Amino acid sequence: MLKLTNKHRALHGSRPLRWNATLAATAKLWSKQCTIEHSQGKYLDGQYGENTYYRFGSLPSGLQDCTAAETYWYNEVRNYNWLKPGEKINPRLIMVLHFTQVVWADTRSMGCGTTSCRDGSSYTICHYYPQGNFKWCNWDTGKCYSYRENVFRTACQNMTRNDGCSKCSKKVYRPSHCMAYLPTPTKTQASTASASPTAPAATAAPKIEGCCLRRRR
Repeated sequence: MLKLTNKHRALHGSRPLRWNATLAATAKLWSKQCTIEHSQGKYLDGQYGENTYYRFGSLPSGLQDCTAAETYWYNEVRNYNWLKPGEKINPRLIMVLHFTQVVWADTRSMGCGTTSCRDGSSYTICHYYPQGNFKWCNWDTGKCYSYRENVFRTACQNMTRNDGCSKCSKKVYRPSHCMAYLPTPTKTQASTASASPTAPAATAAPKIEGCCLRRRR
């Protein structure tokens, strides 16, 4: 989970996260509740962000819940409105706040837990610190920070000025600069939330698609 998260963050110029055992413990505790609802700041004085993922049914061969969850969250990049940071391109399609928490630049650490429940469902929870998806202002300078300062375009988007991103071709592009999309399993649901803002104190390989940099000739 951490490796794939950091791979996605690197695409957007965000520094890698560190694994936090305390966040992993609280995420595991909440996953045992077997609910898609959020923990609503139940742990750590509410100072964490939270992504949740629910699955009922089988996963593709070789895919694990943690990988499926992280990929599901990141895939929301396809509906992210880069011209209106924090919003969706199409309000009726998938949400985007899982994606934004995954790549949120000010976040420094994460921890996750997964629980298989009696009804055959599975819940994967990740907690993040400091939490993302909020706006805060420096009252001394009057400058505010939010999505625009924490959710960055990929290198290929900046180079090609193509936010939509087209399909990669290994002969023409460098796949290492693509946004990686992986088909997600059916019967899944995910949601995201972040607590109130405060001052900061081997898996299956994804199918490579998206926007890429052209190879230098």
